[in-house]
Amino acid sequence: MPRNIQRQAAEQSLAPALRLGSAIVEEVREARRWIEPVAARLAAGAASRRDVARLHQLMAAHEHAVRQGEETAAVRDREFHRGVADCTGNSAIVVIVQALVDIDRVEATAAAGDCAERVGARDVYAHRRIAEAIERGDADGAADLMHQHLSPGVQPVVRVA
Repeated sequence: MPRNIQRQAAEQSLAPALRLGSAIVEEVREARRWIEPVAARLAAGAASRRDVARLHQLMAAHEHAVRQGEETAAVRDREFHRGVADCTGNSAIVVIVQALVDIDRVEATAAAGDCAERVGARDVYAHRRIAEAIERGDADGAADLMHQHLSPGVQPVVRVA
């Protein structure tokens, strides 16, 4: 079965979950905290130069949207997370991360005003650090940074090289 058809079949099987929306937002966020660090870890070991360049493009687009106060900042944020999953080369992880990020989009629309700008700037910084860890091939660092990024109240881990 061609990869595109496999991906469409997987997305269709996740369609009911996508319609649940905010009813399971906390569970989705918990799933993201478990799955996306694994994706970042795998991405650090699998990402090509082209993948890394794409991550940096996604990060720059997100940063630009945040700085300009554009409504597309939340979309750019989700694109970065999908980009990390793409770097794994694992279509199952891509579909799962995409579904979870799409369900969790409620969080992005909840923030407003200055809070949204601060959150956006914090996310841009976190995305930059995650992309850099993936680029270095630092699997542990990428996973730790993604976990911190998705975990409210978690203090950053200072790693000594």
